[in-house]
Amino acid sequence: MVVLVRCPYHDDSTPSLALYGDHAYCFGGCGLVPLEWLPEGYLDYAKREAERERREGKPKGLPPEQLRVLVEVWHWQLLEGPRRHRLSWLEKRGLDEVAVRRFKLGHSGAWFVIPVLSGGEVQGVRFRRDDLYAEEEAPKYRSPKGQSSLLYRPNPGGWPLVVTEGEFDAMVLALTGCDAVTATAGAGSVVALLEREGILGRYRRRGQRLHVAVDQDAAGEEAVRQILRRGVSVCRWRWEGGKDVSEALAGLPRWQWKGWVRKRLRDGLILEAARGLDGEGDRACRRLVA
Repeated sequence: MVVLVRCPYHDDSTPSLALYGDHAYCFGGCGLVPLEWLPEGYLDYAKREAERERREGKPKGLPPEQLRVLVEVWHWQLLEGPRRHRLSWLEKRGLDEVAVRRFKLGHSGAWFVIPVLSGGEVQGVRFRRDDLYAEEEAPKYRSPKGQSSLLYRPNPGGWPLVVTEGEFDAMVLALTGCDAVTATAGAGSVVALLEREGILGRYRRRGQRLHVAVDQDAAGEEAVRQILRRGVSVCRWRWEGGKDVSEALAGLPRWQWKGWVRKRLRDGLILEAARGLDGEGDRACRRLVA
């Protein structure tokens, strides 16, 4: 477990010294710090303070600067530290080391870490269980306590905008050039978040179809129904080779990914939104699942 404390070697208003079992690393500029270099008793004091905060449930939320430092710690731990061997797990899911650096992915020791970035600033994080290290009963995904559902948009300058159901789907589509978006709280929250962020409103006003590549399961189909009922027409992507986009693309060579996307843009199922109270949206939904 990584313990984050204030570095004794510089003015460190935001804790930036990460303590590991056999060394320490300062992300405030000092770099690698052997444990024997720390002041006498400092290591024990730091661990006691971390344990006290854990018992008292403090802090309930991380300050933005501390979260930024933690993201750097987790990123280093995956790329250079003791969890570097877990890059192979990400590689099998279509995310090579270049992608890991681009999306600043990390590892907490038991969880893969997906930071939610906007303009280079850390807005929040999403954790994905690492089955090799996490407890079996742990949830597959989780967010920090108190963190609201956030828009995950790893390639906001891309085209076209595509709604997905998970962060891994969004990342692999971002690698093809798409502006892929999802919610950090899963399929049940993605439509409300798209409304809150003004994305659905923009498509309604312009009369444009929204590309949707949520999972091919009941939760995904319900998300499509909700978008239609909110007056936005949909180009519903379909595919073989996996329930979700990341699974389908991970089974293909990287050079085929853009062709895969072009085929969905061309052959997606067109569903027109309800334009009034005549039930047309529900009829479109029935055609979707028929």
